[in-house]
Amino acid sequence: MLVHDQRIEISHQGGVIERDLGENDRYGIVPRGLLEDEGLGLDTRAVAAWLATMAPGFQISVFSLKKRLGVGQDKWLRIARELEAAGYLHRSKSPTGPGGRWVWRIIFNPTP
Repeated sequence: MLVHDQRIEISHQGGVIERDLGENDRYGIVPRGLLEDEGLGLDTRAVAAWLATMAPGFQISVFSLKKRLGVGQDKWLRIARELEAAGYLHRSKSPTGPGGRWVWRIIFNPTP
């Protein structure tokens, strides 16, 4: 197996991970800059990578995202703040909901 023109030695020490593509697998592209962004925690990068693999126009409620990814409220708030501070997430709110309720608009972009 070649990676960047260097031989990878297979051993029990480090081993080599090979990705198996199952028949029901769906996959997307994640920008390397997002995965290597040292300003983001590893769990933040994982949530962002998951979002990055979704098709354009994909929508999910914050409630559903938290449930699906097993992220609690405190952790979500921290992740959202990290993504926002780094320019990946843009949040705004306006009183346009029923009865003048505040409605959040949250946009994720995998490149800041």
